[in-house]
Amino acid sequence: MIAAELLPIFRDQFPEFDGETDEKILRILNNAILIHALCEMATVHLAAHLLTINNDSGVGGSGGSVDGGGAAREVVSETAKSISTSFNSMTAAGSGDSFYASTPYGRTYLELRKNCSPRRFSVRVA
Repeated sequence: MIAAELLPIFRDQFPEFDGETDEKILRILNNAILIHALCEMATVHLAAHLLTINNDSGVGGSGGSVDGGGAAREVVSETAKSISTSFNSMTAAGSGDSFYASTPYGRTYLELRKNCSPRRFSVRVA
């Protein structure tokens, strides 16, 4: 729906704002629509991030080494002669935003998530 279609619904639901102009309410409705769209895009970017983490997509993030799953991870040990590299574990539990920051999609998700209401938008990865 567009703001003009939502205006009559808003007027009907919230008579306490009868003193406000249509122009002001339409401006606020357009802002709300934009925020809602950002939250939807955050969901899309989160899905791309999770696919990158879970699949061998070959898409790497910046700022770290890339493991076989395409996610940037901190190198915890390397062995030169044996060519052995160990990465830290990137699981969602207990890792905070570093889990999301490990891919370009996750970093975009974090930026978009900032514009979403915490009550309206939350994601839990098990």
